[in-house]
Amino acid sequence: MKYHTTCKRIMICLLFASTAASLQAGKYDDLVKAITRVGSTVDAPVIKSLDELFEQAMKKRGISIPKSSADEMVALRRLAKELEVTDPSVLKILDDLPPGQQRKLAAVLMDGADNVKKGIPDIRTRGQLMQLDEADDILVASSRHGDEFAREASVLRKAFDEGIIKAAPGRSAGTFADFTRIMSAPKSKKFWQFWKCEAVRNHWGKITAAGLVGWFLTDPDFFIDGMGFLTKRGMGAIRDLLGAGVAEAFRGLLKPTPGKELEYAFGLSIIIGLTYLYLARKRKWPPFRVKKAVEDENKDTLGRRGDGVTKEQGVLQDKSEEVQP
Repeated sequence: MKYHTTCKRIMICLLFASTAASLQAGKYDDLVKAITRVGSTVDAPVIKSLDELFEQAMKKRGISIPKSSADEMVALRRLAKELEVTDPSVLKILDDLPPGQQRKLAAVLMDGADNVKKGIPDIRTRGQLMQLDEADDILVASSRHGDEFAREASVLRKAFDEGIIKAAPGRSAGTFADFTRIMSAPKSKKFWQFWKCEAVRNHWGKITAAGLVGWFLTDPDFFIDGMGFLTKRGMGAIRDLLGAGVAEAFRGLLKPTPGKELEYAFGLSIIIGLTYLYLARKRKWPPFRVKKAVEDENKDTLGRRGDGVTKEQGVLQDKSEEVQP
C-alpha cells in the first residue's frame, strides 16, 4: 500500500519542522529527501492491527474513538492539533485522505513520529534513523511501544554499525531490519517485554558478544512462547552460550512448572499476609485497632473506679450490690 507523499509531509512536519531553522539549509534538504521513503510500504499484518493502534493513539490523548467517517476526520484533525501540526499543506493532505485505513495509518505514523521525537531529542540522530529503509517500521513500532522503543532502536542501530552484535556458533547475527520487523508486528508485545527485561539489560555486553541477541532477532519464537514466557529450549540456549550463572537471571521468565502454581500462590499469599500484619500493627489497622479500643475503654473504666476493677467486673459487682437487701 502506498502512502508516500502523505507520510513524507507529515513526518517532516512532526520530526523536523520545529527545529528546522537551526539547521543549515543543505542539511535540512538532505533530511527532506530522506523522509520521502517513510511509509511507502507497510506489511499486511500491520495493516490488520491498525484499528488497535489507532484507538491507542486516540485514547492516550483523550480523543473519542470515531464511529463514522465524519467523526474519523474530526478525530484526525484533533490529533494533529494535539501534536502541534499546523502546516496548512499538511492539514490539507489529512483532509483529502479517504476514510478507513489510510486515515488510521496516518494517525499511527503521527503518533509514532511523536514518540520518536520524545525518545530521541537530537534532531540529527532522528534524521539518521529516518533515513533508513526501516523508517516506517520504526514509526509503527514506536506507536506500539512508546518513546522507549525509539531510544532502543537508536542504541541497537549504533551497536550494529560498530560491530558489537555477534553471531552465535552456526547462527546468523541478525540485522537491524529484523529488529524493526519483529517489534512492529501485531504479536510483538511479548518480544518487547523480553527485550526490555532486567536480565537482558544487566547482561547486555555478554549477550551481544555471545550471539544471543542475533539469535533472538532471527528466531524470536525459539525463545518466547505464545504466552510470553521464556521457553525451556531458549533457557537451554542461554545456559549454553552464557553459562549457568547468567542463565539464572533469566529463570524468572520461565513459565511455572505444572503443580508449582499452588506453591507460588501460597508463598505470595503468605508474603502479603505478613506484610499486612506488620503494617496493621504499626498503624493500628484491624484487628489491632479493635483490641486497642477495648483496652483503652477498660483503662478508662479502671481509672474512673480507682479500685483496680475492670468494667465487666464492675458491672457484675454493681448488680450483686443491688440484689442484696
